[in-house]
Amino acid sequence: MASEILGLQKGLFDYMKKKASEFEVEESPLLESFKKNQTNMASRDFEECAIEDLLKSIEDSRLVFLGDFHTFDQQSRNLTRLMRWMTENESIMLGVEFVQQDKQEAIELFSDQAITAMEFLEMINYSESWRFPWHAYKPFFEMARKKKVEIFALNSKGSLDERDANAAFKISKILDDNPESKLIVFFGELHIAPNKLPHRVKALLPDVKQTIIHQNLDEVYWKLKEQDDEVVKFTDREFCLQTSPPWVKYESMVYWFENLCEDPDFDLHQYLMGSGTLALNSNVPENFHYLCQELSQSLILNLDEESLEDFNLVDHSQIPIIVEKIEKLESKELVEFYKTLIARGKSFHLPGTNYLYCSNYSMNRLSFLAGLHLFETVQKDKTNLTVISEDRINFFLRFCQQNLIGYFSSKLINPYRKTDMFENIEKTFQDALEGSNEKKNAKLFLSILKEKENPEELKKLLDGHDSITLFYVGRFLGKFLGEVLYLRIFNEKKLLLQYEEIKERLFMSQASLDNFMVFTNLILPGETYKDLRKRSF
Repeated sequence: MASEILGLQKGLFDYMKKKASEFEVEESPLLESFKKNQTNMASRDFEECAIEDLLKSIEDSRLVFLGDFHTFDQQSRNLTRLMRWMTENESIMLGVEFVQQDKQEAIELFSDQAITAMEFLEMINYSESWRFPWHAYKPFFEMARKKKVEIFALNSKGSLDERDANAAFKISKILDDNPESKLIVFFGELHIAPNKLPHRVKALLPDVKQTIIHQNLDEVYWKLKEQDDEVVKFTDREFCLQTSPPWVKYESMVYWFENLCEDPDFDLHQYLMGSGTLALNSNVPENFHYLCQELSQSLILNLDEESLEDFNLVDHSQIPIIVEKIEKLESKELVEFYKTLIARGKSFHLPGTNYLYCSNYSMNRLSFLAGLHLFETVQKDKTNLTVISEDRINFFLRFCQQNLIGYFSSKLINPYRKTDMFENIEKTFQDALEGSNEKKNAKLFLSILKEKENPEELKKLLDGHDSITLFYVGRFLGKFLGEVLYLRIFNEKKLLLQYEEIKERLFMSQASLDNFMVFTNLILPGETYKDLRKRSF
């Protein structure tokens, strides 16, 4: 199976990179030179290292460069995580590329909440000067406001070389003016190659220690021994943080080109209001079908082409369509349940139909729904809506099985995807307020794991809970089991020989307590789950 998954990943990479390249225009010689330089730098030898090595280098530096792939919000999420960690013990500042230096006043007004986000974006001429997804940048502005981190504009007009030179001068001035603080610079990946912007700053401030952190480099990904390793280092002060496979990055670029880049009717107000809810576009059903085909082959399901084409994928802009289908369900409880899922922004397959609801477009959600589509295609004509609505145990087990399959499928597409593990859920249980839904759900999750070999106790635990509770706990547990299954097969190489049995219990069998217990104890013998925790990045 490992060879099938590698083929899936290489196929996805070629597919998405080809689609991204179709949008590219003729490049200037200088941009081609910067890209070639970045590729050469990324192709150097490296060694895998622990996250602690990276954090130690950051602690010992006054200047930290972090690479940005402008259309991909995973890069800015990592910036927010680093800021959260760094502000625990020291004073930091942030320099950003996406604002021109002559618009510094706009940053200060927005940071002080003297103007709205709309006014800020208008002041910096966002719709003309940048237009990359605002929802990717907004979280670290909020973090900076909360932690009292000053933000500086670093960009300027001119050629790539001139912009680097101007940014280097500005960085050196910020550090000179603030000798007690560290500066994080969030700048395009092409610019933070060690012989570009970092080299220019070094020439101005030779005694200032730097750390360079690249993000999600293609060349690094394909050389990794385990393709979910977090950190590698080129030198003691130059690292690469790997938190996503490259095809997810290029997919974000395709989405941006199709939706924002060349939109002559771009409306800043409309974009700002909807930037947190990304809609499907004309290419998404095609991409979804491609994912279903590739996953079917890689999971050795080999479903026929006609059955995989039998789907209707809808999003938040088509809510009336999915609500109309929901209202045709015979069970009033199921009708209310699925309407609640829509209200809470959850994605799902509607039982008894070929409709899939994608609450908010992303590659993770699409691949999750692709897994559900495969499962429902295999299980076609076996779904019993009466059992789902009336039997609490089977209701829970169905969502657990669905989420297990969906998460495992999305993990094959994105090996860096993560979910809460035992230690994280245990901490939630300990920290959550008494009587809160968080605490109740965490307690039920932990109790199910504890009684996973005792059918009578499991029945008692699951009886009497409302649908939403069973959905959420089934979702947590399914994703947890999907993460463990991936770990056991691909990292530990323990369950490859049992894959046919796993496939039978995952896809071919309907949800049942017996099936759940056999599967759970196969991948989680004894109490081996207690040492598992979510990765850092």
